[in-house]
Amino acid sequence: MGELGRLIQAHKDAERYDVTNAAIARQVGVTRGAVGYWIKGTARPSAESTRRLAKLLGIPHAVVLNAVLLDAGYLQPKDVPSHDATAANARAGASPAEVIEATAEPLTSPKLKPAAGPRRPPAPRRQG
Repeated sequence: MGELGRLIQAHKDAERYDVTNAAIARQVGVTRGAVGYWIKGTARPSAESTRRLAKLLGIPHAVVLNAVLLDAGYLQPKDVPSHDATAANARAGASPAEVIEATAEPLTSPKLKPAAGPRRPPAPRRQG
């Protein structure tokens, strides 16, 4: 199970009723299979799906993005200051609010640099 899967599982465990992958899929707007692949860590959600999933789970979008980036190998646990707390709380079945508390630090990674801004496409060449 990947990091995103741990966050989803923590949400399922925190609910009073049985939450299925199909129910999560309906609320996020994807297929049940997609949610299953996210939990296994074999597929990644789209940008819009990460926003919807964060809202559903009741956690900051940055926490979901960090989990996706960890699962994809773009980040290592040492790159995310609160990663250990997130994983431990998710495994312990912490509520989304407890996961948020444990991950309140913003993502800071020396490997990630902010984008310089939108790049303008090159001007068309004049013929003649």
